[in-house]
Amino acid sequence: MGHAEQLDEALRAIETAVRTVDGGEHAAAEALGAIFQATPSLLTLLGATYVKLASTVAKPPYPQGKYAPLTDVLIDIGGNAVGATTGQAAGFPAPTFRPRLGPMKGVRTVQAPDWWKAEPIFVVDHSKVTRRDVVQAASGSMGAGTSHLADLLLKAQWTGLSVSAFADYTRHVPLREAAGAAVRQIAHEVLHSPELLKLAGRTGKSSSA
Repeated sequence: MGHAEQLDEALRAIETAVRTVDGGEHAAAEALGAIFQATPSLLTLLGATYVKLASTVAKPPYPQGKYAPLTDVLIDIGGNAVGATTGQAAGFPAPTFRPRLGPMKGVRTVQAPDWWKAEPIFVVDHSKVTRRDVVQAASGSMGAGTSHLADLLLKAQWTGLSVSAFADYTRHVPLREAAGAAVRQIAHEVLHSPELLKLAGRTGKSSSA
């Protein structure tokens, strides 16, 4: 199988995974890892290290405090989902995370190295998490990615964890929700990146997934 065919296969795996309501994030993260993180990655094998990808993150400077450009951070108050900006309030459940998805017209394009390991997708104060960190956390490929994401979410209080629960935070459901929601948005960006689709032998138009 040629490298372009391997890329097409990875994209098809992502398309299938994101249609899975529960548990698809892990498979999508593994396929994303093959494209961007493996040694060598599919982009490296294709000689396309600097291919441009769709990004739903706005240009810097980024907002101060808490910033989650790929996901909505929500909390259920009386059956209504409202934006969570200050973490978990007393008496309310921990926030949940939802990918934004939606139309991709007019989005920015970013070269793959910056898109993958420089552009922030979770920011708390001056600490950031990148797409690479989130994909590693969702795929379980590297403990460091999980720890880094968990540390930042804990700092933001988006997980609703107390200090006494710190030792168990990597298995806390909101962490998986945050990583999973971000992975689904990352997949959405990838499947709407014409240059990447063209490398896979597709028309260069956005995927229907």
